Amino acid sequence: MKSKYLSKKILKTIKSRGFKHVELSSVMETNHILQRSGENFRKYLFTFNNSDGQEFSLNPDLSLSAMLNYAKKNISKREKIFYEGNAFRKSYNNKKIVIDQIGIEIFSSKDENKDDKEIIDTSIKMLKTSGFKKGTIKIGNFKLFELLIKKL
Repeated sequence: MKSKYLSKKILKTIKSRGFKHVELSSVMETNHILQRSGENFRKYLFTFNNSDGQEFSLNPDLSLSAMLNYAKKNISKREKIFYEGNAFRKSYNNKKIVIDQIGIEIFSSKDENKDDKEIIDTSIKMLKTSGFKKGTIKIGNFKLFELLIKKL
């Protein structure tokens, strides 16, 4: 984030649109990451084993953590959430290792087109109020991953 002031403006925009803040862990089981991204992604992870030998990683992307957090709740009602924090990825071309990330999600949508539009509109509003001269919005659809989690 450029500054705490800009961050507050962005978060105020998100909250004003009815998104609820969710705290996410900085650590997750490595197998959850590799199930989604594949074994080739391992080289970008910061991993360690606990005393039982279970492998964990610093969170490389908060979107996956948000999805797993929602899946653990085992509910199916529509939920609008946002999260913010650091994601950690090894870099082999001098890019940032610690990535500041803000994300918004709408889970269990009853009208995906309407909710997708809300995500896009909110993202554009965030950029406009941020004061940044340029920015990137990355939009992903976790529908297939959500189906996999429900099957598990």
